[in-house]
Amino acid sequence: MFQGRIKDILTYLVKRMLFQSDKILTEEVIVEELLEKGFDMEEIEEALEMLSEIETIEAHFSDLPASDSSIRVLSDYERHRLSLEAQGTIALLAHFGVLSAQQVDELIDDVMSLPHTEISRDDIIEKAVSMISKEEGILPAIYLLKFLKGGD
Repeated sequence: MFQGRIKDILTYLVKRMLFQSDKILTEEVIVEELLEKGFDMEEIEEALEMLSEIETIEAHFSDLPASDSSIRVLSDYERHRLSLEAQGTIALLAHFGVLSAQQVDELIDDVMSLPHTEISRDDIIEKAVSMISKEEGILPAIYLLKFLKGGD
């Protein structure tokens, strides 16, 4: 029963933070609201301890450097907006090391800001060539464009 109530507290906190940000959430405000909802102090402290453990774990992983062998996993929203051809082009650029993991992230962030409903392969190529041109010069960008467009 105790674990179920902890889960209820955590669920409440997540919903509260996502949907009701009408006042600043301090630990005092959170504790007061949870006490009013019928939770006892032991349950509240346990839930807050769990949240702090999550933050500690998250901080540890966010400090890790990006790996060159890492693979970018697209969110549902990104998969919906990126055409299959665009997704394939991103995978190709990453697989052959044309773009680093960090550059792939930057590329995806850039194209997701485009106003189109669907991001095309050409959008990916345009942004990738622009990135390479800025970072490595025009000649590598021309080779990349020929490679991606299938030119000779």
